[in-house]
Amino acid sequence: MKKIKIGFIGTGLIANVHMRSLMSLIEDEIFPIEVIAATDVDKDRLEKFCIKNNIEKICNDPMDVIKDKTINTVYICTPTKFHKEYVLKLLKEGKNIFCEKPLATNLNDVKEMCNAAKHSSPISQVGFVIRYSPIFEFLKDELLNNEELGKMMTIMFRNDQTFPIGGKYGSFWRSDKNVSGGGTLIEHSIHDIDILMAIGGKFKSVYCNTRYFSKYNVEDLGILSYELENNVIGTLTSCWHNIPRRDERLIEIFFEKGWIKIEISEIIKIITRINRKTKKLDPNKVQKQICEKKGINPNYLLFPYYYEDLEFIRAVYEMKKSKTGFESALKAHEVIDAAYRSAKEGKIIKL
Repeated sequence: MKKIKIGFIGTGLIANVHMRSLMSLIEDEIFPIEVIAATDVDKDRLEKFCIKNNIEKICNDPMDVIKDKTINTVYICTPTKFHKEYVLKLLKEGKNIFCEKPLATNLNDVKEMCNAAKHSSPISQVGFVIRYSPIFEFLKDELLNNEELGKMMTIMFRNDQTFPIGGKYGSFWRSDKNVSGGGTLIEHSIHDIDILMAIGGKFKSVYCNTRYFSKYNVEDLGILSYELENNVIGTLTSCWHNIPRRDERLIEIFFEKGWIKIEISEIIKIITRINRKTKKLDPNKVQKQICEKKGINPNYLLFPYYYEDLEFIRAVYEMKKSKTGFESALKAHEVIDAAYRSAKEGKIIKL
C-alpha cells in the first residue's frame, strides 16, 4: 500500500485519543499516513476535531466517508449501537477498519460482522488496546514463561473506574443499554476478558453476579468466577463507581512457587515473588527493554494507544492479519454473553 489515507466516523474522546497516536506516527515518519476526512452527528464537535487536526474534508454524512474512493482505512469511534451498520458498509466498500470495542451490542450482531469479514479482504482490528501495551507483552512473554514459578493456579483480576458518563468521557450514551449493550462488563471488562484469554486460553465456564446501584439500566458491578482451559480458576471484579478520577486495574497471578502483581493506575507497579525472593520491577525499564527489541519508541508508558495504532497501521501497510481482529472480538463477546446469561439464570454457563 503506497499511502494510508484515513477517515474517522465519530470524533469524540476516543477519536481524539487515536488522533494523538496517529499524529505521533506521522511525526515519527514510520508509515505514510494521512487523515483526510471525518464525520460526526455533533457538527460543533466535528468542526473542532477537524480544525484541531488539520483535516480538510468535513463530512455531514457518514456515507461520504464510507463511499470516498480516496479513503482506504476508516476508524469507527461511535457509540456501540452503530458499529455493525458502519462495519458492514465499509466491508462492502473494501475499506480497512479499526473499530472500537465492544464490536456490537449483542453476540448475534458480532457473529454477523465476523462472517462478513471472513468474505472480505481488508484488514480489521478491534480496540483491545491493552494487548498492545509493552508492559502486557512483558507479562505474557517474559514473566509467565519463568519455569521457576511452577504451574499457574489462579488469576484474580479487579477493574474499577469512575462511571464513564460525564467528566472527561462526555459519553452519556453509556448509561443506555440499548446503545451500549450493557454496563461495566461489556463496556469496560471486555478488555479484561481478552487479557485473560491471552494469558490462560479459552474460557471453559463462567458464573456471574451483577448489581445495579445507579439509576441507569446498565450494570455497574459484575463479579465473575471462571475456569480457563488450562484449568486455572479465578475471579474478575468489574466496577463502575462515583469515586472521582479513579481508574485502576489490578492483576494478581498465583503459581505453585510464586506470585505476580501488576497494578495499573496513574502509575504502574510490577512486583514478582519466586519462592522467598520478592522483586519490584521498574516499568520504564521494562517498557524500554521490550520496545528496543521491537525497534519502536519506548516513550509512551501511560499511553498504550500509540502501540495499538502503530500495530494497526503496520498491519494495513503490510496487509497482515491483526492479532485482535474480529475473531478475537467474537471470543470475548461469547464470554460476555455467557456472563450475562449466568447472571440472569443464576447458574454456571459452560462455553
